[in-house]
Amino acid sequence: MEVIVGRRVEGDNTFKVDNSFVSGKHCKVWYDEAEGVVFVEDLNSMNGTYVDGALVKRKRIELEDKILLGGEGGFETTAKSLFEALSAGRSADVQHDGHSIAYLREVYEFVRR
Repeated sequence: MEVIVGRRVEGDNTFKVDNSFVSGKHCKVWYDEAEGVVFVEDLNSMNGTYVDGALVKRKRIELEDKILLGGEGGFETTAKSLFEALSAGRSADVQHDGHSIAYLREVYEFVRR
């Protein structure tokens, strides 16, 4: 499983983020089935990719490690959250302030009742 994360990504296996600190095509997170491990790789982003506070280019990570795109003020997630979003069919679900637009729509509909 692989996901490309960024502000201007489209299509399958992508996760779109609405945050000005995040580059158009910011990073890639993938699960290497042969080795049974997860990796994150920065895709030459402008503001960097951080794992548990450390700037990384490519790093083996755990599913729950905090991935911060763009540094302070950027978008924070985990590999687990990204993979769950893909599995739920929200591959290109736009994110704003850490919440998917679909989630915000659900909350709006609930409050409107």
